[in-house]
Amino acid sequence: MGEKKVGRPKKTYPADPWEPLEDKRIEQFARCIAAGLNQRQAAIEVGYSAKGASVSGTRIANRPQVKARIEYLKEQSNERAAESVAMTKSEILRRLAEISTTAINRGDLSAANRALELIGKQLGMFIERKVIGIQALIAELTPDNLRLAKPDDLLRLVESVDSALTALPSAPENEE
Repeated sequence: MGEKKVGRPKKTYPADPWEPLEDKRIEQFARCIAAGLNQRQAAIEVGYSAKGASVSGTRIANRPQVKARIEYLKEQSNERAAESVAMTKSEILRRLAEISTTAINRGDLSAANRALELIGKQLGMFIERKVIGIQALIAELTPDNLRLAKPDDLLRLVESVDSALTALPSAPENEE
């Protein structure tokens, strides 16, 4: 009968990506990848030799538990970044309101008006002229005009609508 090989026992990893990996070096590798390093750089960062770092990094990164952990860490980072931006937006709106009030109290109506204008833009209270331009272009899309239009005319119309749409500001999110 064949001899059984005796070697290092395989390390086990938690099935849940929100739990840190048992091997601290592999956990740090996952954190490095989630932070933006490539596999080779992450392997070197956690102590693998530069000579074999590419192979080691690929081998580690391809483990299902490590992949799941990296994705989880990236999602957490993205959520924290989104929360940070949301807080910043709220803070800016609050500060603009303070500036407007202070400016009115000092009689600086120009500064107050500008602060209120910026608040209104952020809240989507004003229609940009570009929207009216798009409405005029769309009004030209009558069945008769489409039948009589040359292909070049239709292409220019589509390009005009497309460029006007891409120039529009994105719709603001409601914040309170």
